[in-house]
Amino acid sequence: MYGVIDIGTTGVKLFIYDKEGALKYFHKTPLEFMKLKTNYVEQDSGRLWDIIMIYLKKLKKEDIKYMGLSTYRASVVVWDKTGKPLTNIITWIDRRGMYVLSGLPIYLKLLSKFPQLNAIFSPDSPAILYKWLLLNYPNLKKKIENGKAYFGTLDSYIAYRLTGEYVTDVTNATLTGLIHPKTLKPIKVVNMLLGLPLYNARVVSNTEPLGEVEGMVFTVLIGDQQAAALAEGCLKKGCIKITNGTGSFVDMILPKFKMPKNGLIPIVVVKTNDFLLYGVEGFLPSSGVVLDWMVKKRIIKSYEEICMDKFSGENLFFLPMFRGLRIPSHPSSSGVIFGLSLKSNTIDIARGFINGVAFLIQEIFQEMMRQFNHNPDAIYCDGGFSRCNKLVQTIADYTGFNVFRSHDVEGSGRGVLKLLEIASGKLSFNDINKPEHTTDLFTPSIDEHDRIEIIKKWQHALEVGLKWSL
Repeated sequence: MYGVIDIGTTGVKLFIYDKEGALKYFHKTPLEFMKLKTNYVEQDSGRLWDIIMIYLKKLKKEDIKYMGLSTYRASVVVWDKTGKPLTNIITWIDRRGMYVLSGLPIYLKLLSKFPQLNAIFSPDSPAILYKWLLLNYPNLKKKIENGKAYFGTLDSYIAYRLTGEYVTDVTNATLTGLIHPKTLKPIKVVNMLLGLPLYNARVVSNTEPLGEVEGMVFTVLIGDQQAAALAEGCLKKGCIKITNGTGSFVDMILPKFKMPKNGLIPIVVVKTNDFLLYGVEGFLPSSGVVLDWMVKKRIIKSYEEICMDKFSGENLFFLPMFRGLRIPSHPSSSGVIFGLSLKSNTIDIARGFINGVAFLIQEIFQEMMRQFNHNPDAIYCDGGFSRCNKLVQTIADYTGFNVFRSHDVEGSGRGVLKLLEIASGKLSFNDINKPEHTTDLFTPSIDEHDRIEIIKKWQHALEVGLKWSL
């Protein structure tokens, strides 16, 4: 029996699989945002731990042998030696890093333009959020330097509370801007430039035994997007996986490490023993989160309403840039809608939103094609928002590629399961290096000429829309 806890941005999920890998139990507990200011998006670190404790009791009751965790990434917290959190979780969709960047001396702003530092000196970088914490809570720096407190991402925080060890898994560590994705060593120049204490958590592989927790072997720790790539068997050069959840994440596998530019970030997809796989990622911060906003504001009645396969009415251009854009880079962008008229209705807005998400995903996709000159055989989609047929079909239309969607869109849970099966000796990487068989296929429904013309219209809308800012 295998137990998986998947810590997502909007909720924590529990999966229990039998020894054959079949899902026997699933539960999701919402994890609310604490929106303190316009650019502040935090979560209660104590509340998260309470949910995990409830799930651990369930796993113990079910006599689970192997346990693993996946976590949403690039979100930071500080805790003390007892495991008590000293801060809330500053999430990856938080934008307070803009205040840090605006206050940097001119020479650092110039240095941040270099590709090696550009991804690190961005509003959503954990390194920049770390700097914000130290600027606003000066007592934390001394505690961290004296070993009385610890800074880390969610994987590190949860692992410490479970085992008492200060560790971070390779997929999370290399997205902090503090650990180099190729050497897996601290990037000391970043600590020096920002005046940060050295990040000395021990970097562990994704299948390293971390100890016994409630009688279970705790042996898998990984970022949620990387786990989803494993679930889809996306382990070959050029394979692209798109996860549509709170945000939309586009990940492409690379044969070796390469430093990207123009808003793309390097990632480690997985590391276990002597196997190490690299990739590159681009993401749209606001997709599912805007869908939730539309429901709360009663623009649409429900999730199901927005995902009808066919719409009638006017074409609107809705760019859901609520939390900024990385590709093209515009951290202070805001959402815009073009084409409203007296005939426009809420369904037109819904259709414009779906198309806008697909267009911005296509922009990320095209940037990857320009930099790495590789067209994939297909694209794989997962995540809760990918249940929406209209979204997945529009991604196929706007990219011009076939898109496969697994029947089970909970990719992070399935990815952790595969690693648990590898850790327990049941599977090898050769066994998971293939896509799921139970998939839906979405083929482009428009010809190349129409696709190019539609994208041109969207790009014009984006050019105008980016002139607005928060």
